[in-house]
Amino acid sequence: MIEYVVMFILSIISFKIALIFKNKKTLFYIFSCIGIILPCMLAGLRDTSIGTDTKHFAMYGFKYASSYESLSDFLMFFQKGEFLYWIICWISANIFHNIGVSFFIYELLVVLPIYVALIKIKKSDNTVIFGMLLFYLLCYNQSLNLVRQSIALSFSILALVFLEEKKYFKVIFFTIVAFLFHMSAIIMFIIYAIYFVLNLNLKKCKIIVELIMAIIFIFLLINYETILTYMGEMFKDGVGIYSEYLDSEFYKTNSGNFFLVEFVINCILILLMIIFKNNIKEYTKNYDFYFFILLIAFSSNYLSNIIQSSERVMYYIKYPLYFIIFSRLPFYLKNNNKIIITSSILLYSLYFFIFNIVIHNANETVPYIFR
Repeated sequence: MIEYVVMFILSIISFKIALIFKNKKTLFYIFSCIGIILPCMLAGLRDTSIGTDTKHFAMYGFKYASSYESLSDFLMFFQKGEFLYWIICWISANIFHNIGVSFFIYELLVVLPIYVALIKIKKSDNTVIFGMLLFYLLCYNQSLNLVRQSIALSFSILALVFLEEKKYFKVIFFTIVAFLFHMSAIIMFIIYAIYFVLNLNLKKCKIIVELIMAIIFIFLLINYETILTYMGEMFKDGVGIYSEYLDSEFYKTNSGNFFLVEFVINCILILLMIIFKNNIKEYTKNYDFYFFILLIAFSSNYLSNIIQSSERVMYYIKYPLYFIIFSRLPFYLKNNNKIIITSSILLYSLYFFIFNIVIHNANETVPYIFR
């Protein structure tokens, strides 16, 4: 565990120094690179036993990639989509002959989009530092396990940042990139549909439309695995394989304990968005959209005990809330409110890291073992 803590601290310090020199581009890029490379190095040097999915997908892909000299033949062998993931797997196996290189590249594709997104939306330098700290406590260890989906989630967040800027070509581009790493990113197009509907000038019937959208979303969530399986027919086994690993051992044994805490925390987040509605509207014109998807995330707490895939699907809602809304909220508040909200978000993040990652080892990343 100490390896993670040391890396978190050194990386955050590097980002802080980079932002101090933001007007000196060379120094900014040097220290930003150091901050980004540190978590990637820790990911690249890890043993293959670190991360539940590492044993199944990373080792499996690397093994078969090593036996194919031709990239096209290798991709023809899989034919399951998510081609960008398999391309990196083949490159690391056939050019570098080192699985650690693929681990490094995968983590780079997780950290870099998050950092870029935070730079783009920052109110102050501390927004970036706070956002990266949330990433390390809430998401880093998960990225060592759910490698493909973590990459997809990071690019999805970047796509949402461009959605706020109304740069639709970049939205589509980064969503496709996310999809080519993990097909679950198809859920983003449903989220975009919600975004555009909520931004229509509907006035009187807006509540009715929101209710209909919620019902449709929950219906799609209930049938999500079926929909993905049908989509996967284009790629033989396709995404039908998800049903084999969505039911993690952690959620089997600990969902009851964690459920109550998550319920209380989601209630607090809803209250925060209601109480500080005007502050949030200072940095996003899409308050209704984010509040609406927070309510969907709240309902997913119940669904996650019934539908195996709902927890994984809801990452596409929780991640944007972490990094686009709550990483910025404290810096639009004053005095005591700022201290209270910052402390509350950090306490939750620390609780999540200690309970979920350290004590229950949800992603099988503790203790850290060098390869």
